[in-house]
Amino acid sequence: MAYHFNNRIKIFQRVSSGPMPNQFEEKTIAKPWADIKTIRGNEYLGSGLTASEIPVRFIIRYREGINSKQRIKWKDLDFNIESVQNDNGLNRTLTIYAKAYK
Repeated sequence: MAYHFNNRIKIFQRVSSGPMPNQFEEKTIAKPWADIKTIRGNEYLGSGLTASEIPVRFIIRYREGINSKQRIKWKDLDFNIESVQNDNGLNRTLTIYAKAYK
């Protein structure tokens, strides 16, 4: 399968910078090129508001140190990483499943 690594993403981790829960800094882990595949999203009602869930599959070249505690920035959206898969166990590519909420 041919991949088109033509989208730059930013993988980062939030690091606490104070005693309050919303005080954090973003530590950049990597800025890899990715092949991005959209997955069917959902809309649902919550507290009287409509919320959109945007699931995306990011495929990047293999690298160590990527986990589900980190996040991805792409197109002004923050994605929570749901899972990280080493494709076929060959250490060539990683598939990252992530979701953003609007």
